[in-house]
Amino acid sequence: MGRVTLQSSNSYGNSKYVFVKLKGQKNSYRPTNGGIIQNPFKNGGKMFQADLCEYRMDGKVFLLKTFEVYAAVAADSTSIKIVRDEFRHEPQVGDVLMKAPSSLTGTGAAYAITAVDDSNDDYWTVTIGTTLGALSKGAILVEGESAGTGKHMLVQNPNSFLDIDAFMPFPTTDNADNVKYAIAPVMHEIAYVSRMAPLPDCVKAINKSRVTGWFEI
Repeated sequence: MGRVTLQSSNSYGNSKYVFVKLKGQKNSYRPTNGGIIQNPFKNGGKMFQADLCEYRMDGKVFLLKTFEVYAAVAADSTSIKIVRDEFRHEPQVGDVLMKAPSSLTGTGAAYAITAVDDSNDDYWTVTIGTTLGALSKGAILVEGESAGTGKHMLVQNPNSFLDIDAFMPFPTTDNADNVKYAIAPVMHEIAYVSRMAPLPDCVKAINKSRVTGWFEI
């Protein structure tokens, strides 16, 4: 029979210019209606300009989350250090990780994060349910479709960019039906590879740009 007030604040990092400036009219396309992000950050987070995603005609958008291994991981280890800075996707408990396959339709072992230690400024230390095998420094992990062996990447058809930084301030773990994030990605853009999220080789293979250091889909 009273009242509760709450005030909070948070920071998700800085911003940087990502897309290549070309003279004349750019051949870009924005889907009319966009869609709803199907794999938002469970506990709040941030998507970045030039993040790749998969846009589907049924109004669904899947973000391509990528994670770079900070230090080599032994084959039997379930603890992985993930590179951390203000332009990285944040690993969260419940995310299903797998080593990026050699092709977009390839398969591999994928297991959920059970714990995240964010006490270090240079990396997150994540614990997963079962080992992903040996990982080298700089290896790229991606989000898997589900936990288990012989699993695909969640995003197998990256076909569009996000043209802005986009915040996800509200957690979706308690009541996902009440928190939806809508966004309209862009197609036929060109971005600087060095300013994008780290890309696995299977994604780099679809790059249409003939200019070294640019990425185009």
